[in-house]
Amino acid sequence: MSLNILPHKNWNVYSLKNIQKVKEDERKFKEKEEKKQTKKEQIEREARYETLLRKAGIQKKQEKQIPFSIEDLKTNHINLFQENPNLINKETNEEYEKEKKEEEKKLVQKLTTFLGQSSVEMKKEKPWYQQTQNKEKNISLIDERRKQQDDPLSKIQRSLAQRKLQKDEEKNQEEKNKTPPVFFSPLNSHSLWDQKPLEKERREEKKKRKKNKHKEKEKEKKKETEKKKKKHRKSRKKSDTNQELLKLRQERLLRESQEREKIEKLKNQLTNQNNQNNNNQNRPQQTIFSRMVRMETGGSRLRSDY
Repeated sequence: MSLNILPHKNWNVYSLKNIQKVKEDERKFKEKEEKKQTKKEQIEREARYETLLRKAGIQKKQEKQIPFSIEDLKTNHINLFQENPNLINKETNEEYEKEKKEEEKKLVQKLTTFLGQSSVEMKKEKPWYQQTQNKEKNISLIDERRKQQDDPLSKIQRSLAQRKLQKDEEKNQEEKNKTPPVFFSPLNSHSLWDQKPLEKERREEKKKRKKNKHKEKEKEKKKETEKKKKKHRKSRKKSDTNQELLKLRQERLLRESQEREKIEKLKNQLTNQNNQNNNNQNRPQQTIFSRMVRMETGGSRLRSDY
């Protein structure tokens, strides 16, 4: 089984912070080793420089001869134009080095993919288990909405607003359906001729309205009759099914009664036959016994048994 390391823990090895710490420690260790190596190289250079001066016949005034190794003389060659490393200024610009290191880090971060890139630190948004404040805000908003919805006063206000809208719509429809008032002018020949077509139109409109009302009533009646027919059909179906069930039950009861009668008849016949057979078996034994008795007594009543 593989280990499931939690990414948000501090002890996670694959987090970016821990990776950066390891890299910094490695970099410091490398710098220390480089410093040690540079010191060693400086010491070796100084020793070689002194050996070369001695070979050339130049000696320092207040210095004694320093023993030197033979291996260095064999491997290295003489360089007359070599400078003294102690005299060289090894001071460098620290800001320039820092800028270089930052640029290198940026390039490495762009090109390489670290193990901790899928962790929480690389993501812009925090996961759900770290978003505590946002949760509380959302919960408070949801609770307020629920309270507003469940509040009886708010429900009453909504229902009243809906009723007002319905009443306003009904009023508007009634106003539209109403005919505009007719203002009669004084009786003149021209005014009477103008009123005649208006009266015809009104009559026609009234007739149309009556027809429409009659049609609507007929439609409603048809719907009611259809509903009644459906109910009657359903009731008839139920009654038919009940009647069929009753018939089937009656037939079943008749069959059962007939079968019982047949069984009783057969039982009676069998009992009668058994009784007759038993009587027939016992009868000849009685006759033989009676004969024997009569023979002994004189045989006066032998034929009486037959």
